[in-house]
Amino acid sequence: MVGGVKKGRVYGLGAQPSSCHPSPLLSGASTSQTSEEMEAMRREISKLTEGLQTSEDNYAKVQKFMKKHMAEFDDSEEQTDSDKE
Repeated sequence: MVGGVKKGRVYGLGAQPSSCHPSPLLSGASTSQTSEEMEAMRREISKLTEGLQTSEDNYAKVQKFMKKHMAEFDDSEEQTDSDKE
């Protein structure tokens, strides 16, 4: 006989769980709930992605605006400096 019983333990069978707990992802009752949660997360990710894109677009517009007006400001500064001479 391979293995055996000693102090209430079974030897020779390898690691065995003391009790079986079904995975919540595999049980039928929670599958629909998990699918609903996944869909809700997908919608939230989509909404956040759209918001991020809008923010990035607005940031690019602000940068463009600032570059344009900083160039105009620099030009006016040069004119003011040359007027002082």
